[in-house]
This record gives sequence, structure tokens and C-alpha cells, in this order.
Amino acid sequence: MIFTKIIRGFISAQQLYRYERGINKIDIDTLVSALKILRVDIKEFFNEVMWEIQ
Repeated sequence: MIFTKIIRGFISAQQLYRYERGINKIDIDTLVSALKILRVDIKEFFNEVMWEIQ
């Protein structure tokens, strides 16, 4: 998965697994950093999240 390859240098594979499984919750600083690494617009990300939970 492209996401996994890009993000591995940022967080450990074990931590990524914990986030994916819901074992650990990602803090906002880590989320924002990951979005920047992946070149995802922060506003767009949260708009999508809000749309999905409605």
C-alpha cells in the first residue's frame, strides 16, 4: 500500500498497525503531519470526515 510505504519513515509499522486497528488513537499533531506528508489538504480531509459521519 502506498500509504504504508510513505508513512513508515514517519511512524513505526507497529504504531501504524495500532492506529489502523483502533488500538491507539492518533493525536492531532501526528494526524496533521501525516496529512502534510501525504499532501492531503487538511480542510478537505475534515470536510470528508464530517460528510461521512452525517
